[in-house]
Amino acid sequence: MNLRLSVRKRDAAIVVHVGGDIDITSIFDLYDFLLLMVEGRSRLTVNLADVDFMDSTGIFGLMRARATVRDRGHDLVFEKPSERVAHLLDVIGLSLDAV
Repeated sequence: MNLRLSVRKRDAAIVVHVGGDIDITSIFDLYDFLLLMVEGRSRLTVNLADVDFMDSTGIFGLMRARATVRDRGHDLVFEKPSERVAHLLDVIGLSLDAV
């Protein structure tokens, strides 16, 4: 698995910095990690600046994570997608807000 995660606090939010690949081999661990990080917080930011590769499983997993977090009354936002991720989202017609 080529997934790197780091966490830091920014104001009242927690920022999870993701690096490496978001695919079938890593999305379930990332999903569980994001749900764990949002517990007890109102907002979680996921920084995608260092994501080298993301496939459809990764996109679906991030969409599912955000929906689950929002269903629990919290907010999950994505920021700074890498050029590859931004291009992928553009090709399939999704904006970062939609993911």
